[in-house]
Amino acid sequence: MKYPITLFIIAGLSGCNHVKVPADTAAKLSGRYDVHAYVFNNDTLFSSTGIDRLGLEEFYITVGRKSADSIAVRYHTKKEGDKASVVRYQTAGILQEDDHYQLMYAHYDSIDYESQISGATFSEKARLPGGHLILPENYPMPIPGGQNSEWITIIAEKK
Repeated sequence: MKYPITLFIIAGLSGCNHVKVPADTAAKLSGRYDVHAYVFNNDTLFSSTGIDRLGLEEFYITVGRKSADSIAVRYHTKKEGDKASVVRYQTAGILQEDDHYQLMYAHYDSIDYESQISGATFSEKARLPGGHLILPENYPMPIPGGQNSEWITIIAEKK
């Protein structure tokens, strides 16, 4: 008679271990996105097809939930023999249209910044103050304030 009671107790206790995972927009977007292309001023500096002028072993973006409608975006790089480090961090609001999510950053003008997640693809085109996340040593910098100066394009896929 001890066994039916023991099974009942085990079944009851296993039912208590449910952890609620948020199912909101920010939670759906959360995860790791491996960078497939990093382009600075129309010059491909990194691509998953073999271009690596940055000396990186890994280049990825992590998206984490801050609240139901905002996310934290972290840009990570890892050089051979080093630990991965965050080279940029920002928080974004989310505007959803079907399976397309526009990311909105309070401190960037929409003329100089476009970021979105569509399906499993993270993309970003930006003209940022200071311009770059990471550049090779001795990289020729454009003239500050020029028409096409300091544009970054990043394409990443969710892992």
